[in-house]
Amino acid sequence: MDRDRMINEAIVKLALIRDADRQRIERVAADLERYTYEPIFLFPVPGFLRMDKLSVVGYIKGLENMGEEEIRSFGILGDESPDELVGRQLKMVIRNFSLLSRLREDEPEAWDEIHELYEDD
Repeated sequence: MDRDRMINEAIVKLALIRDADRQRIERVAADLERYTYEPIFLFPVPGFLRMDKLSVVGYIKGLENMGEEEIRSFGILGDESPDELVGRQLKMVIRNFSLLSRLREDEPEAWDEIHELYEDD
C-alpha cells in the first residue's frame, strides 16, 4: 500500500475518535506524566500527550515527506521499507490516540489499562 493511501486511511480513522477540550487534555496529560507514562512509537511524536486531533492530523501529514534517511536516523534497522515503517507508525499513533481519547473521556477500562502497566498488584 502506498504511503499517501495509508495516511488518508489513518486520517479517516482519526476522524472517528473523539477530541477533548484543552482543560481535559492538560489534566489527563498531567495525570499520565505522574505515572511517567510514555506511549510507544517507532519514531518520536513530540508532545503527544497534549495533542488534540488537529495536531495529530498535522503530525500524520508530516509523515508523508519523511525520507528513508530520516527514518533510519531514529535507529530503525531491518528489512522493512520506509513506507512499511510509516504504516506501522501510523497504526501506533492511531491506537495510542484512541487510548488517550478514552482516558480523556474518563473511561474506566482505559484507566485500567494504564493502572495495569504502572501499578503493583
